Amino acid sequence: ARIFKQFLKKYPKVRLTTVVATTLECMDMLEKGTLDVILTVDKKISRPYWETAHMLDTKICFFCSSRHPFASGEPVTFDELIRESVVNIQEVGYTRMIIDCVEENMGISLLPKFTLTEALRKKKIAVVNVKNYSFSMYMQVIYSKNRWTTPALRAFLQMTKEYLV
Repeated sequence: ARIFKQFLKKYPKVRLTTVVATTLECMDMLEKGTLDVILTVDKKISRPYWETAHMLDTKICFFCSSRHPFASGEPVTFDELIRESVVNIQEVGYTRMIIDCVEENMGISLLPKFTLTEALRKKKIAVVNVKNYSFSMYMQVIYSKNRWTTPALRAFLQMTKEYLV
């Protein structure tokens, strides 16, 4: 969200529309030309006619309410973790809802760490220290080589480079 706010401040005349969708939906929209660029957090995506402007390894972590016993930072096992209630919001795009539910101690969830920055800073949630666990995905900024790269898109790609790399 910070990238989009800064971009609009710097280029107020550019029309910027954001769409929250699954990676497959974003890929389909990029393919059809509905979107000029996609930002995904998923496994590595590659197509011969797409360009990955930026790619960043992104840590995925379990998190809990700061009131939960797992918030202490003591390592827990996967067996202990799976015995807990897990917030399972199926609708993609409701990251804020997932974080809100976890903040209210309604369970534990799993999200990219960068989405948790604000709640972690406010100490409303804590990262769960899971023994022998490490998982990451790729945040990628992808656009089509087959379409004209507008000045606005070039500016957006440059700005994402500054924020993501």
